[in-house]
Amino acid sequence: MRLERPAEARTHFERVIAHDPANFDAWRGLERVELARGALEEAWKCAQEAARLRPGFPAILADQAWILARAESGPLAQPKQALELAEQALARGGEQPALLDAFALAAAANGDFARAIPALEKVRDLLREVDPGWSARASRRLAACRAGRVDRETPR
Repeated sequence: MRLERPAEARTHFERVIAHDPANFDAWRGLERVELARGALEEAWKCAQEAARLRPGFPAILADQAWILARAESGPLAQPKQALELAEQALARGGEQPALLDAFALAAAANGDFARAIPALEKVRDLLREVDPGWSARASRRLAACRAGRVDRETPR
């Protein structure tokens, strides 16, 4: 999901949730808006609600892993749990780019660059033609991993 106008998107998602609190897609959309704002706690609340609506859904497991791996401090900074969630997402959903991307961030957050690097190479290669922007972002995260750094700033 691209968020070129997050304020408008937020209003839309909040309106949908007000009328249909069980709308999984609206909760995920609002989660993305909060991630774009850097509001990890709010994004986590939305991800939790989406997980309640669709337990075990691979994309939401990956979203949860992404949030926990992005957090550098505070109660959400849980890299081990992030890696467990990312591994569950891959086991249930296969090697999809979003799931691999979340796995790579979680692995890197745990200092496991040896596993993060091939996952990011796959993301980059899978998306090179279909989503060059995402592929380029994966390449930036890949360069950081190769340098032994975790890139928590580059969005998906």
